[in-house]
Amino acid sequence: MNYCKDLTFDGGIIEFVHKAKYLGVMLKAGRNFGVDIQYMKSNFYCSFNSVFHRVARCQNELVVLQLVTSYSQPYLLYCTNA
Repeated sequence: MNYCKDLTFDGGIIEFVHKAKYLGVMLKAGRNFGVDIQYMKSNFYCSFNSVFHRVARCQNELVVLQLVTSYSQPYLLYCTNA
């Protein structure tokens, strides 16, 4: 792996990182633009498990589906249109 020379700004060193979080999206370093999908998927599953744990005994599937769509789906679909 090639290492870059340290950049300095106002007397401080700016570190090189392989991933950076910007506006809730995890960006990956590389030659091409890349987004870390694993970060969004883990947030989705965390939210889904929380919702499903609370409504596990609910007999109405439409209520469960509406809650998952309202609370969990935005984690997956955030910034996908960009």
